Amino acid sequence: MKKLFVAAILSFLVLPVVVSAHDDKDPRHIAMTTLGKNMKAIKRGLKAGQITPDMHKQAEEIQAIAKSLTNLFPAGEQKQDSRAKPEIWSDAAGFNKSNQRFVLAAAALSQALKSNDVSAGQASQKRTGKTCGSCHKAYRLPKK
Repeated sequence: MKKLFVAAILSFLVLPVVVSAHDDKDPRHIAMTTLGKNMKAIKRGLKAGQITPDMHKQAEEIQAIAKSLTNLFPAGEQKQDSRAKPEIWSDAAGFNKSNQRFVLAAAALSQALKSNDVSAGQASQKRTGKTCGSCHKAYRLPKK
């Protein structure tokens, strides 16, 4: 219960900081861009055979965004310029289930990096990336 409380507090603290850094853009877009940048940075570090303090911060940010991601897609808020598929809302249970898998994968990535085991970090980063990709396939439109 304590971990859940801490996670909730982190998600309310981290996501607004990420969003406020780019006030001119959509919070969804900012969150997704931040996720992508952090995943790529972690992958680069692991490929170089290292785990740095920045990677720990990036993993924590991924985890915080993952925990608050469904809040960025409230019922009935489908935007014209978004790549979000209508299935996010018509299959909300499926979207929430996919997001829960992402939350678990992000937590596992953070734990793997804390172990300072590069191989474990690489495996966990790959699993987290696949989780992102499976959600994109089901719930994101292709680029125009």
